[in-house]
Amino acid sequence: MIIEYRLIWGLHDCLKKIQQALTVARQYSESIINSSLDIIVACDKEGYITEFNDAGSKISGYDQNEIIGKGVWELLHSREYADELIKNILLIYPYLLSVFMKRHSY
Repeated sequence: MIIEYRLIWGLHDCLKKIQQALTVARQYSESIINSSLDIIVACDKEGYITEFNDAGSKISGYDQNEIIGKGVWELLHSREYADELIKNILLIYPYLLSVFMKRHSY
């Protein structure tokens, strides 16, 4: 019984440390994204905006809370233009990933 308690407590402590590390990593990535002077927009594969940085708000005039969840085509010329852009990004992504992996292989 004592061993089971120690095991559970050890797992709890480990999960707490992982959660803290993830929180720090998330805060770090958010600070990089929000300190950028360029617009950074992330969207899901359907084209709906999931992230929109501070520069995006300043340059476009959209509030972050106003634009998140809307289609990226609302920032671009049309839905067709946005679809083509997303398709091209998804086509080139495997190439970019392979180049990155080659440059950073050990």
